[in-house]
Amino acid sequence: MSLEYYGWIALASSHHNWTDSDFADGFARVERLIAQFPANNRHDLFLTDADSLLPRTLWLKGFDINDIAPVFQLASDAANIFDAAYGQIQVFNDQGDPSRKWDHNDIKTYALINQQLIEKL
Repeated sequence: MSLEYYGWIALASSHHNWTDSDFADGFARVERLIAQFPANNRHDLFLTDADSLLPRTLWLKGFDINDIAPVFQLASDAANIFDAAYGQIQVFNDQGDPSRKWDHNDIKTYALINQQLIEKL
């Protein structure tokens, strides 16, 4: 099985009393999660710069992977840091045939809502 995925997570907090240093600490924790992610050239994880418009966004993409669980765990861990994080991840399964093209029937979409990844039907 070979999986390909694309997604994004907007890092937001419902804590109205968070200071700039609280946000900086949260972003640093997400950056450490990215750094701990299994390193190979099949994953491309990117956190937008602090100079960008808020909310900062974690962009996710990968190809030719066998297990989506580490990506889902990363999304869950980021949502545990930023409790109002939201986003989505789309996963394509080529079912072992690399010549297959993206087909709606082979794509699963997951939404990050209320700190949970939920498969959208």
